[in-house]
Amino acid sequence: EAAKTSKILDNYCTILGLSPNHSNSLLCFEYGKGSIAVDNCNISNIDRQKTEAYTNVTLSPMRFVHVQSQVFTLVEYLTEGVLGAIAKSLASSATQAAIEMNQIETVGEKVFIIKASGFDFVLPQAAYTPDHFFLHVGNMAVRFKALPTPGEGVADVVLDDVIMKCNREESIIENPIRMMIDVK
Repeated sequence: EAAKTSKILDNYCTILGLSPNHSNSLLCFEYGKGSIAVDNCNISNIDRQKTEAYTNVTLSPMRFVHVQSQVFTLVEYLTEGVLGAIAKSLASSATQAAIEMNQIETVGEKVFIIKASGFDFVLPQAAYTPDHFFLHVGNMAVRFKALPTPGEGVADVVLDDVIMKCNREESIIENPIRMMIDVK
């Protein structure tokens, strides 16, 4: 969050947070491994006989404000100094673990699901003016299924109720966008 003494409008001070009027946590995370966990999960459209593990992430309605100076300051903080060295080490370890995990032949499928509703992206013309571009994604669903053979998987992405407008509530697109992408 930006300092209250800066020229940034109060509406733009928080880079990432819950959408206004929402008091949930930013995300809910569920992970299960093994036949008992898979049999008792409440995920639809999975083959419970073939699935060995699942991850289910639900993101609460969020608001992201892109004020370039704030974002650059955050990026510099994350990439420089001690924190940058730690982040680089973690990223390298995570990348290596992902490569190794992808090369291991598994017995069953692994299902990864990410759901989000109400993601708002605000791009101010300047940090001190109320003029801004607004992008709203009503619903997003990502489903990835890692198959037992290394390197194989299936993904589905659905974006629904995507609208764009300016701060004067003038729509930039006539009808909301709905997009479905399947990758096999």
